[in-house]
Amino acid sequence: MMSESMKWQLLKNPISLGDFNNNVQLKARAFALDVTPVSQKRRYIAIKDEIELTFKSQHRLQYSAKLPHFDGNWIREKQSAQSKSCIGIITVHPPIAGKYSLDIFAKHITDEGPLDQVAVYNIQCNDVKDSTFEFPMVYASDYTDQCDIMQPRNARLPDNSDVVFEIKAPHVKNVSVNTEMLKSNGGTFRGKIKANDKGLTYTVNAIFHKGSIIHFTGMFQFYTV
Repeated sequence: MMSESMKWQLLKNPISLGDFNNNVQLKARAFALDVTPVSQKRRYIAIKDEIELTFKSQHRLQYSAKLPHFDGNWIREKQSAQSKSCIGIITVHPPIAGKYSLDIFAKHITDEGPLDQVAVYNIQCNDVKDSTFEFPMVYASDYTDQCDIMQPRNARLPDNSDVVFEIKAPHVKNVSVNTEMLKSNGGTFRGKIKANDKGLTYTVNAIFHKGSIIHFTGMFQFYTV
């Protein structure tokens, strides 16, 4: 076939048409932002419960993702996006088994306005352990990118229970949940928080001082159910 002929190859390392079509679909903006898939380079992915995808760029980018699942007339989304230096991390936790389209968006960290679509995956989820799982809401903050939520991972906290919070944030001096301080140990902050009645929110804050004034900057938000 003409498409398979060496004289029509535009790649430095030629590949077959089948392999080319199986690659992740990169949009034009991905090349402008130098976005390169690292962990998952194939467009079609079969998963169980959850998957983490990583991307790299020479630039520091802000990432987001959408995970629509179509079943009749409803759509549900369950995904989390995080940036660390020049690495973007997308974690996907579908609510139910089925087929999804994972749309990845990005922009320069200093740019204003909406993020541009950079990549599209097709996901087949074969099994989900917890259909009620939700990622915590992430605030737009300079402090969130370098943080890792060790526990709890689910934004839904059981009401009237003791919940252990453990946040890895070596770049922050103090962390609280609402106004209750977590104990620091080598850049990891940990503490047991009482989750009260249903419908209450619990915000993980980075705490810093400006003169004699203490500032609380929200990073993540959980809520009781």
